[in-house]
Amino acid sequence: MKAFITGATGLVGSHLAAELRAKGHGVVALVRAPSDTDFLRDIGCILAEGDIRDEVQRLAPLMAGCTHVVHGAALVYAAGEWTRVRAVNVDGTRNVLRAASEAGVGHAVHVSSVAVYGPAPGPVDEATAIDSTIPTDDLYARSKREAEEVARGIEERSGLPVTVVRPSAVYGERDRLMTPAVRDIVRLPV
Repeated sequence: MKAFITGATGLVGSHLAAELRAKGHGVVALVRAPSDTDFLRDIGCILAEGDIRDEVQRLAPLMAGCTHVVHGAALVYAAGEWTRVRAVNVDGTRNVLRAASEAGVGHAVHVSSVAVYGPAPGPVDEATAIDSTIPTDDLYARSKREAEEVARGIEERSGLPVTVVRPSAVYGERDRLMTPAVRDIVRLPV
């Protein structure tokens, strides 16, 4: 197996890359300059410089020989910047999955978010219907829902099998979002 990973410098992607490398699988990590790539290089990943906003013709050759694509890159926080969020989370998903199809990749995984369910009155699981009323100011949830629609459309049109996963809050080693936020909250005076 050889996986092409977007978001490999992030929390989920870096742990996935490490796990795949530990099992002897090849990993091609799409990285943007000037991202910190030392960890990925140290574990033996192939680094492919690019951006999910790049054209399909630029991304597809980077995926040559890959059997799987895991698309985890996303813009999580960008308050009030719908154009930017959509360009990364929706158009980026379109570019990556179209490139995967063009490159002959066998399977793609799109990392979405539990946010696509909208405000839920209780627990959610795979059987929960997606709420059609995401608040307009929740740019991340809106973009992730639209990106899922893009992923399903590409799957239907191209035949590329796409699995969508919807994690909730993720934290841990190499986390640059949740753990620092919790640490800052804990440090607040009582």
